[in-house]
Amino acid sequence: MWWMWWWTGCVARRCYRLLVVVVGFWVLGRWAVVGQELRCEVRIDYSRVAEADPAYFRSLKQTIQEFLNGRTWTELRFESYERIVCQLTLQVEEVRGDVVRARAMVQAVRPVYNSTYTSPLFVYRDEKWQFTYTKGEQVQYTEGVYTSELSALLAYYAYVILGMYFDTFGPLGGTPFWQKAQAIVEMTYTSGGGEGWSPSDRKRQNRYWLVQWFLQPGGESFRQSLYLYHRHGLDRMADQMSEGLQNVLSALESWKKVYEEYPQHLGLRVVVDAKREELIGMFSGAPIRQRQQAYNLLIHIDPTHRQQYSKIIRS
Repeated sequence: MWWMWWWTGCVARRCYRLLVVVVGFWVLGRWAVVGQELRCEVRIDYSRVAEADPAYFRSLKQTIQEFLNGRTWTELRFESYERIVCQLTLQVEEVRGDVVRARAMVQAVRPVYNSTYTSPLFVYRDEKWQFTYTKGEQVQYTEGVYTSELSALLAYYAYVILGMYFDTFGPLGGTPFWQKAQAIVEMTYTSGGGEGWSPSDRKRQNRYWLVQWFLQPGGESFRQSLYLYHRHGLDRMADQMSEGLQNVLSALESWKKVYEEYPQHLGLRVVVDAKREELIGMFSGAPIRQRQQAYNLLIHIDPTHRQQYSKIIRS
């Protein structure tokens, strides 16, 4: 997976012309095989729908899986074993004709170097999915063109997952994918898409603001901390546990600063929700000084889960 380190380093240095040349060489070369990047499991719970048609939801599930897993989202080569493992769960609330109203949960994990462990990377609950779907329909997507609400939702989350994933392998390595997600937000909002795309959300907790929190100038330090947490923290623990733990603590220090400046930072909340159990397990067996430091930082960043974090200092 050598290309990942090169890609993220190149993005950090903004050497886009060289990137285009190399990608072009890959595409033209005999070894240039571009593979699908996602391995997404789709789950659909329609138990709340009266007189539901199981065949309709089987068709919807297959269509979503083919859309996410069958498309090529980047110009990079992914071997089958390198594909990003993720999950999309839809809790269907209502179906009227071909209009589906649902709540969604999107999750993704990241492999850890020299380990069989996969780290939870992204957990996000989106309460406002509404789209039209006809049984057997193939969802079409053209970059820069609003074709349907369902294709916009799926493409948006594909790029968000890629943005998160590549941010952990290189400083600001996910920038191109966050920008693509942002473009989908702008396109869908201006095209009259459904709820969740608007910048006018008072709580700043929707799809528009998820991307904004990562791309705004203040978001760069948070994204840098994701690289520190994963690449210099988790990925070093197999060989250098103490150094890895200390780098995770340094990342938590950065999260504390983000929280103090932006208490409503949606990106921070999404990451903390994903990492909570991992952090508790990670520091429960650490030296007492690191346990106490982690506990103090976490109850400051995530005060509503103080009781859960107390496991760190009780162990």
